[in-house]
Amino acid sequence: MDAADSTGSAKRSDWTPELRMQRFKETVTAVLAFLLVASTMVLTYRTFGMAGQDGQMKDAMGVLSLLFGLAGVVVGYYFGRVPSDARAVEAHQTTQMAMDTMRDMSGASSTANQMAKKTQKIQADLDAALDKAKMTPERLDAAGRGDDNDLRQLANIVSRLQDEIGELQGMAHR
Repeated sequence: MDAADSTGSAKRSDWTPELRMQRFKETVTAVLAFLLVASTMVLTYRTFGMAGQDGQMKDAMGVLSLLFGLAGVVVGYYFGRVPSDARAVEAHQTTQMAMDTMRDMSGASSTANQMAKKTQKIQADLDAALDKAKMTPERLDAAGRGDDNDLRQLANIVSRLQDEIGELQGMAHR
């Protein structure tokens, strides 16, 4: 019994004031439409009984002309509403898909920007490493540097570049 009560209260809590008002409007509209169409049909039936009575037939035809117009509007509204509601739902779904795509593209753009910055840093480090690698031993001695120290620096730069390239590959796979 508790499970039924909890689902019943959950269903009741789903009805927001806007949904209740919409339901009320739909109910009133449906009742009015039904009454209008039903009265048109009843008067049409009664008009067949007036055949041959010119005065009453003329009056009945005037009333029926008015009611047929209103009944046509009501029927057109209800039959036209179903396809338009379906199109509105489809348009809403398309909008949601477009927004999701834009969000995904924004994330991809952010990742691409991060990768571009990382690539620029790697390029600068590579340029520095290439400059060191191109130095001849004589130029290194002339600059007063020892070969072992420079080789260690080059090894550190290459190691750091390998790590940064690994980070870039990780970004690319996201």
